[in-house]
Amino acid sequence: MIVPDSLMKFLLDTRRCAILFSGGADSEVLLRAATGVLDPENVISLTADSPFLAGFYRNSIKRVATEIGIESIFVIVNPLDNPDFIKNTS
Repeated sequence: MIVPDSLMKFLLDTRRCAILFSGGADSEVLLRAATGVLDPENVISLTADSPFLAGFYRNSIKRVATEIGIESIFVIVNPLDNPDFIKNTS
């Protein structure tokens, strides 16, 4: 994978990172770029696991993390516990 110089420099300067991985293509590209630049033990995948996360994405996230050899952490969140979210105002 070709990693832009600015991203490579940022990753090398930080030496460790957590990527917020939704299971979508954009965050997967960033996750794979990070593990291509850094050792996999210096990269973790973080995912907000809510009732709105489809099972397909949950399985895909686990598969990708296993495939590239990184830790994947799911943080349980429930937006329905937030009154502002439930209001659904503009």
